[in-house]
Amino acid sequence: MGLWPLVYCMLLIPSGRSSKGNVPVFPFLILSFFLGAYALIPYFVLWRPPPPAIEKLELKRWPINFLDSKLTAGIHATTLDFALLSTFAPFWVYNDMTVRKWTNKGFWLVPLSVVPFLGPALYLLLRPSLSSVTVASLPASKEE
Repeated sequence: MGLWPLVYCMLLIPSGRSSKGNVPVFPFLILSFFLGAYALIPYFVLWRPPPPAIEKLELKRWPINFLDSKLTAGIHATTLDFALLSTFAPFWVYNDMTVRKWTNKGFWLVPLSVVPFLGPALYLLLRPSLSSVTVASLPASKEE
């Protein structure tokens, strides 16, 4: 493990220049001899690669302009959002079914909730109302 800081010294000193600012690599490399990779992680977060060289002809092509646009970043964020919400939906459908004590009758809706958006939407249309379930499950109050 003691040789890793030497390897990173040889890798980062010539090629680890950041384009984001003047973040010096030397303090992080010196600390890595004592703290290991934990000293290099902040540098890796602060480091930004230098931009690649682009010819003037390439700047006029529309695919590069589109791929660098904020529209692509928005599509990427929306796709991740949709994937995460679709992944967690079956858990929350099952959780809602157990709160409503409807796991026996609506068991077939849990596998269907894996279908993005349509499965949970169908469950929302077919589930019983919470007010009728909570009134039926409340114990009778004792009067003294």
